[in-house]
Amino acid sequence: MRFVPGVDTARGYRREWLSHDLIAGLVLATLLVPQGMAYAELAGLPPITGLYTTMLCLVAYALFGPSPVLVLGPDSSLGPMIAATILPFVYGMSGYIYLATALVLGFGFLSYAWRMYRKYSDALAQKTFRYSIIYLSILFAALLVDHYFKFGPALMQSAAL
Repeated sequence: MRFVPGVDTARGYRREWLSHDLIAGLVLATLLVPQGMAYAELAGLPPITGLYTTMLCLVAYALFGPSPVLVLGPDSSLGPMIAATILPFVYGMSGYIYLATALVLGFGFLSYAWRMYRKYSDALAQKTFRYSIIYLSILFAALLVDHYFKFGPALMQSAAL
């Protein structure tokens, strides 16, 4: 199963790995769950959002990730990028300029992800990381533009009040 490498890992799983994997899982949960909840609170979201994000990212990476030994949690660049892309528009904190910017930049990030999936290299990983920093900076600028110029249905209603 080329697109779901976690299934191949599960098929070749050895019983003697279980005790070590349980300890590693417990340590990761102890570290990542509070961290994910704290990130959610810092972003102005309910802490439960961080809990779900942490767990879903770990499960998704276990199934779809290319490496069985890589740790993925809320400190990766993917979690904040997804949250920064979707949540401001959903909660009415931003409008159409932000949404358009987020979608365009998101497709750019997907192209980097696809290229890394097809042929990984350390140089491409560094470019992808640089792009993620630029991505978040431009999204923040678009959020400011939407906030101060009131573009979008929810923002226009609040400006009329």
